Amino acid sequence: MKPLKNFTNSLKSDPNEFWATVKYLGDCLGYAKRGNILVHSEKDIINQLHKAKLPINSNTITELQLYFKLRKDALETASNHLMNLEQAKTLFYELKSDPALATIVNDIPFPKNKQKGEKRAYAYFTGIINMLTAYSIISKDVNRLTNINYDPRNLATYTTHEKLVFTSSRRFDGAIPAISNPKLVWEIKEYYYTTSFGSRIADGVYETQLDGFELKNLRKSQNITIQHVFLVDAYDTWWNQGKPYLCRIFDTLNQGLVDEVIFGDEVLTEWPKIIQNVI
Repeated sequence: MKPLKNFTNSLKSDPNEFWATVKYLGDCLGYAKRGNILVHSEKDIINQLHKAKLPINSNTITELQLYFKLRKDALETASNHLMNLEQAKTLFYELKSDPALATIVNDIPFPKNKQKGEKRAYAYFTGIINMLTAYSIISKDVNRLTNINYDPRNLATYTTHEKLVFTSSRRFDGAIPAISNPKLVWEIKEYYYTTSFGSRIADGVYETQLDGFELKNLRKSQNITIQHVFLVDAYDTWWNQGKPYLCRIFDTLNQGLVDEVIFGDEVLTEWPKIIQNVI
């Protein structure tokens, strides 16, 4: 999923005010109800703003309603791509046995999840991403396989003119070509085994927003662009339990804090395009 084309640039209202209002209304009126993502009515928006003694601008109201409708439609479409555990597992093993990866499959890391007992298994979505990353690179140039950091153990840094101008607050889940002066960084959130939408999952969304603010500031202050991609999966966790956080992810994307969000099996078509464009 990419940001809504030209939406922010076409705003007649102030973008800072618009996004602050989106967040405020989400907090006060909610993001989802009875399993449905909400599209707030003009009446509800005006009443809430009036109650808080906030300015009411007709252009902003129109833009908010359009945005809420576009958000609902986009996320409902994206939900069709989210996989459950068995679907992710099946796809993982299909890719792992693909003859195209036969010569390098032993060099691709396949981390395990953090579960215990019989739930202990491969982190299927991460493994899928790692395989597609390697495959996308060897399809262009096998010699570039070394230009992947599948699991950075350090903070991202950027150096220019022999000066360190950026250090991230958090570690990313992957980087190309390296975690030092990366062109691309990514974050993965797969939650197949969760039975409830907990604070740890919610924190993952906020952490991505923090990363996005830092990278956006780097772009503005130093004119350095690092592509930032967010990959999520687990149908039950995100769609059945976490719709409010899907809305926040969509807002994060359209605020320019993430360049692209990939949902579940979208990774098969969208991730190779991103990799091949950046190498």
